[in-house]
Amino acid sequence: MSRHPKKLAIMRTGTIFVVIVVAIFWLSNIDNNFAKNKELNKKTNQTEWQDLKDSLDESVKGIQESWEKIDEEKKVLENAKVLENTKDVIINPEPNIVDDTTSVECPEWINCMPMIDAEPTSCQVPVGCEGITQIAY
Repeated sequence: MSRHPKKLAIMRTGTIFVVIVVAIFWLSNIDNNFAKNKELNKKTNQTEWQDLKDSLDESVKGIQESWEKIDEEKKVLENAKVLENTKDVIINPEPNIVDDTTSVECPEWINCMPMIDAEPTSCQVPVGCEGITQIAY
């Protein structure tokens, strides 16, 4: 075994004593820490909740104002279109004839599946084919 059993016993006893003292201080202090944290959390939660509520109220008011502006602009644009259409009817009594000679050939589908050892393909639907061409993955 060892040549100094008395020293080994003293060392073990001292280590156990220090561990017990640290555990006692830790356990006596933990209740105090829980109480402080509980009080701080109550105050913080109440103020955070109020701040969150105020921020949400401001956001909702901003959204409502934006919707009102959009509605007003929409009405103005509709009135402008009506006036513009009226002006076209008065000024230009001839109907607009659409030139149908420039037709676009729309593919049925576009393959957008990534392939190994192949160049990436463009997955952009040609202009005028938005409702016709489908994208396949």
